[in-house]
Amino acid sequence: MKITLNGLENPNNIITFTNCPTILTVSDNWTGTRARSVIDVKNLSSVRTPDEYTISVGDYIIRGTGDLTKSVGNRFYLTSSNTLANRVLVARKIVDAISSLGGITMSYRVWQDSDTNGQLLPRVIVEAISVGIGNVIIRINDPMPSGIVTMDGTMGSITSIFNGSITNKIHVDIYKNNSPINRINAPNWTRGSFIAQLEKTVWGGTVSFDLSNIFNAESEIGTLSEYEIIVYSEVDGNITALGDLKYIYATPGYLVNQGGSFIPKFTGCYLAQNVSRGDSVGGVNKSILYVYYNSIVFSLYADNSMGTVRCTIDYLNSSQASLGTETQNIFCGNNLNTFTLSLNQLLLQQSSYVDLNIPNVGKLRYNVIKPIHATDETQRIYWTNSYGGTSFFDFTGTRTEERKTDIETYQRSLYDYYNSDRQELKKIYSKEVKITVTLTTHNIVKDGTWQLFDLQNSYNAWTTVNGKEYAIHITDIQVDETDVAGIYTAQIEYEYSMGDTF
Repeated sequence: MKITLNGLENPNNIITFTNCPTILTVSDNWTGTRARSVIDVKNLSSVRTPDEYTISVGDYIIRGTGDLTKSVGNRFYLTSSNTLANRVLVARKIVDAISSLGGITMSYRVWQDSDTNGQLLPRVIVEAISVGIGNVIIRINDPMPSGIVTMDGTMGSITSIFNGSITNKIHVDIYKNNSPINRINAPNWTRGSFIAQLEKTVWGGTVSFDLSNIFNAESEIGTLSEYEIIVYSEVDGNITALGDLKYIYATPGYLVNQGGSFIPKFTGCYLAQNVSRGDSVGGVNKSILYVYYNSIVFSLYADNSMGTVRCTIDYLNSSQASLGTETQNIFCGNNLNTFTLSLNQLLLQQSSYVDLNIPNVGKLRYNVIKPIHATDETQRIYWTNSYGGTSFFDFTGTRTEERKTDIETYQRSLYDYYNSDRQELKKIYSKEVKITVTLTTHNIVKDGTWQLFDLQNSYNAWTTVNGKEYAIHITDIQVDETDVAGIYTAQIEYEYSMGDTF
């Protein structure tokens, strides 16, 4: 018996994403044989009254006929001529009659046997489609004389823990740790609260469950939730514990840019951002990251071994020569941590690249958007990315804002029509102002577009206006190649979640 989660036999301390398949599979390395019956057409010379001869196949009956033209449906042809050709013909007609029984062919295959040269034999084989305990119940009924056809059968067999004759079920109990949750790779563990139970009947020795819907309902954006999965079987009233999966984590995430559908077990730190799409730039990220403002925001998953981490920031010119280096400490006190590191404004203005070196993770390279302060139309967009961390993109191109008003009105009475100084019929009942903003990027390369696709798929994005945070909904994205091959500009369109509140 084997239990896997996302294909892993020992899946503890993995991080799953709620909008990706999270598949729990229970399987048994069972073996077995198929039930089989063989009908041989032996001696047709004893045939006298073929219309009275019947053969039972399970709960069905096929009937003989001496008229070849009537051997259709559940009727098979019989003749007293005992030549090999006629015996082969009768076997063929028995196959046709059994094959007409829909209730039989749902569970059994029926065919006429042949020799090694492909010559048909006067033999019919009825075999179960599935391996397992059972038999093909075929009976030669009276008054058919013995020896016309004979039947021999073997029962099917199976060697499996799921071999019950009444019940074969797998049950899955799911617990969630609310607060505090266990740290990743922690030596000590505590159980959370029960949240759900799943069950399925086992067919064919393997059964699978998709847990992503449950994790999606229970997990919160920007946090890491922890689950325990207990698996047990119920076979004919016998309950057996099969497995207990602990340290299973989940966070809202999604598939984009050919990213992973979960984060496998790791030690130390792991970058909570998909930067693997693109060509290598000599660091952790293959996707191009850009920065314009004097701060960098990133997220790390960290296990219980991590505490204070010293990060190094290296400022590089266009030749990748260092212009200056500084260090900043961050503290990884949780399973999921988000940090904002300030950049040296003077060095940033002189730099073409900023390398952020994170111990246990590697180097993240950011391309500095040039020139600094070339435009007043700049805005940073943040979002919860596909790996559950926080990402950002600095838009330094044009910015347009469209305000559209949706008005609901009602009609007032006109009883004062001749007495009022104001002519008015419709009055405003409600008014909603929708603000749609379009932001354009600077010129970017192809590998700089991947983070925008990540943003497009995000369920949680925001921006800041005059120091206040506002939720936004990304509604559209467009990427166009410029007149220069390999250089692109992109536009995103978003709406404010709360409309005109500022």
